[in-house]
Amino acid sequence: MACGVRTRCVDNQPVSLTGIPDHPISGGGLCSIGLGGHLLPYHPSRLLQPYKVLHNSNGTNSVPVSSEESISAIIGAISSSRQGSVAILDGQPKRTISFAYRKFLAGLADGLYVIPPTTHGVSTELIKNVIGEKETSFGFDIENARTILSFGAPVLDGWGTLGQFSRVVKNRSGKDHVKIIQVESIHSRTAQLADEWVPVKPGTEAAFVLAIADVMIEERLCDIQKLKAHSKDFDNNSSVSFTELVKKFSSANVSGQMGIPAERIREIARDLASRKPSLVVFDGSSFSRDEQIAFMDLNILLGAVNTKGGLIPRTGLPAPLEEKLAEETSLIDVPDHSIRVLILDGAESGSAFPWQMLEQKLVTNDPMVVSLSPYFTGIARYADYLIPSPTYLESYGDSPTPPTVSMASYSISRPILVTPNEVVEPLDVIRRIARDTDNEFPQLETLLKSRVTKIFRERKGFVFDATSGKTARLSDISSAEQLTQILSHGGCWYEDKVMSRSKEIPTRFQFLGGDDHGFEKLSAATTRNSDGPGLVLLPYAATVAQPHQLMEKLDRESDLRESGNTASINPETASRFSLSDGNRATLKTEIGITDIKVKLDKAVMPGIIQATVGSDETNILEICKIENDSTWRITKAEILPA
Repeated sequence: MACGVRTRCVDNQPVSLTGIPDHPISGGGLCSIGLGGHLLPYHPSRLLQPYKVLHNSNGTNSVPVSSEESISAIIGAISSSRQGSVAILDGQPKRTISFAYRKFLAGLADGLYVIPPTTHGVSTELIKNVIGEKETSFGFDIENARTILSFGAPVLDGWGTLGQFSRVVKNRSGKDHVKIIQVESIHSRTAQLADEWVPVKPGTEAAFVLAIADVMIEERLCDIQKLKAHSKDFDNNSSVSFTELVKKFSSANVSGQMGIPAERIREIARDLASRKPSLVVFDGSSFSRDEQIAFMDLNILLGAVNTKGGLIPRTGLPAPLEEKLAEETSLIDVPDHSIRVLILDGAESGSAFPWQMLEQKLVTNDPMVVSLSPYFTGIARYADYLIPSPTYLESYGDSPTPPTVSMASYSISRPILVTPNEVVEPLDVIRRIARDTDNEFPQLETLLKSRVTKIFRERKGFVFDATSGKTARLSDISSAEQLTQILSHGGCWYEDKVMSRSKEIPTRFQFLGGDDHGFEKLSAATTRNSDGPGLVLLPYAATVAQPHQLMEKLDRESDLRESGNTASINPETASRFSLSDGNRATLKTEIGITDIKVKLDKAVMPGIIQATVGSDETNILEICKIENDSTWRITKAEILPA
């Protein structure tokens, strides 16, 4: 999230990290991971040399190999005549190395650049489907919103940047304080801290949105005439318009389905309309595309598009490379059984997801998976080859605009530690593979300087100098070299935060997602079949990063955060299944079985198993069922005493 970090060193060895005061993105703060980032090189799961991993029925066996042997095996798999794509999964797209990946893949006949589901931001595809604008990205001006309706987004627990978080928290007091309404089946930390928690039944969030939309249209709490003028499918006098859709979901009709009184739905709709600017945010990795379209439709009804306190278009950063690049492809859109070589970039998206989502994309006959992660954790555990990359503070990197913010920004991280001998830069892996195809790549540092030069030439925006603590206009910076120097020492470039962009954003909206079958799809997205016998497993705290030892110890001993594979259940549910607080239990779904620790919590809804996901312990995710629309947050389950 592009936080500004100051490192205190003893003999060039970092001993503590602190936030940079007045930093335009992070506002001087650091999260728990950031505070202990200097410990990540000593993570117990750190890899210090390449390995070949042999998978068999008894588990895995790791055999040390050289980087040359690993890369030769990758080249052989890529050049084989077998059908299937060569793909790179990039957890943090838009970085400079991301463009190098895309150039490399564009040079292959079957190259595929893949991005994972994310908990943050709004996907460009969603913007295209609803606003009809595929070239412009949008950020959340959440710090200027007066009412925030959140669907599962941890807005008070690790969502967005620290700068956004601190300003939202500051705005929670005073006459025009921001009101946060958390709609979520899980009693999350944000649900606990929000002004209002709406515990809807799992899978009914889209129905809840459409019920609010029905109230707003029926009571004329939105600009009906303007919406008619700017949308062909809002109210076109047909049986498949948006207004006809929401009539099916009146608060009286669906309140029982959701477990929320009809009057409460109407009150929330009126609150959103009267306490503007109002903004709808959501956890993008938890909901299907059609559910996300419904959330965006509510933003349109609230007038939250291209408005202060709403969704604001932002400038794109210049690309460091001019060559042909592979297009971004969402993991959801990758055909099943189509990837023969999958390279996992080491950067984390911050969003956990089941390995099965990747596994079903691999060819059934002898696929190859390569991990470039510094650690043997998460999905890296499923790789056939492990080529460790440098960890934080050991190499150059850059931070493009964080996905949630409403203004473009750019910063650079430079190394202060020496990279271990057998650890390999991801770009060096790609460069060595590309030599076999006569495709040349410059060093990462050279590409970073090229990108900074392009930003400098535009002469727009501001530059924050961390050394002096001062901010200047980019037009006052004398050279690209000076800008590079400032950015390499904790500085940050950011654009003018203005409401009107040089490029006008079209005011044509597609409430049904620009799909001929949008009416039927949105209607079908309103239920997830969570009713009926049995319990519902809901994975929780699926936003993860590599923890460090001190914070893990603090979390464990203080109970600030639950350890992985803990199931929180209502005492009523525990009584039904003869379970006791603190004891072990067996959790079973149609996908598999795992062992968990039971925790009783009266705030958890009866019939729900609220299961935490640890950074290393992925068993909870491994037994989640993946639906046809690639969602996996709702799974029928059984729980029995161990």
